[in-house]
Amino acid sequence: MKVKKTFQWNRSCSCIPGAIDIPAGAPVEQKPGGYYVLPSFFDDDIVKHDAIYYGCRVAPDNVDHEGQALSKDDYATATAVQCACNLGAMIHLFDRIIDKLQYEARIFGHGTDWINQHPITRMFAEQIAFLSSPRDYSEAANICETKAKE
Repeated sequence: MKVKKTFQWNRSCSCIPGAIDIPAGAPVEQKPGGYYVLPSFFDDDIVKHDAIYYGCRVAPDNVDHEGQALSKDDYATATAVQCACNLGAMIHLFDRIIDKLQYEARIFGHGTDWINQHPITRMFAEQIAFLSSPRDYSEAANICETKAKE
């Protein structure tokens, strides 16, 4: 995550008052209570101290979530995966997209049901079921239970 637009950080907590320009692109982390510029971004020891102990807060709408949020490519992947025949490769793709779904759920306050019922989840689940459907569920469950006890 990074800062979208330059802003000023007014360090009222510091013994050296004054505003510091935080440029677009500064690295951001999410911690309890909000978004903050990473203290390691700052060169000055006093400023770094203030960032560590007081935090340089970034407004939520000024955080670029590029690479962490869902993209149109993720939706295209869910569509393309309907032709997949390699279950392992498909699961690896799904794992990366699930991370993004969980990230968005956290950001926007959605729960597990939102992730489970998301259109992308449904598309992957359908193809997983299709590729593994030649074996009956009951038969597969019995085999797994037996092997687990061996």
